[in-house]
Amino acid sequence: MPRLLIAMGIAMAALEAINAPMLGTFGVIAVVFAAIFAGLTWWFARRGAMLPAVLLGLLFLMELAFLPGYQRDTLLLGIMQGATAVFSGLGLIAAIGTVVPLVRARRHQPT
Repeated sequence: MPRLLIAMGIAMAALEAINAPMLGTFGVIAVVFAAIFAGLTWWFARRGAMLPAVLLGLLFLMELAFLPGYQRDTLLLGIMQGATAVFSGLGLIAAIGTVVPLVRARRHQPT
């Protein structure tokens, strides 16, 4: 699951960056989210730590929660939002599948 989490983090960073020019004034928010996705993905890929995996999971969940409110004025925006739904769903599953074993391993460490 960690590889899928990294792949979905990279995909969402790229998707947010590509989507930014099409969103007008909301494009700045998309650029910030692209940077956050990229930074957290890099952090997780470098360290394999639990915190960036949890934060990525929360970002994926937030994307899914706000998806119904996104504008779909054109076919291209609709396609981009469909890709956002797929990548966010897979990313959330990957985050859960990554965090659960990390929590279990941490619980079973001798103190």
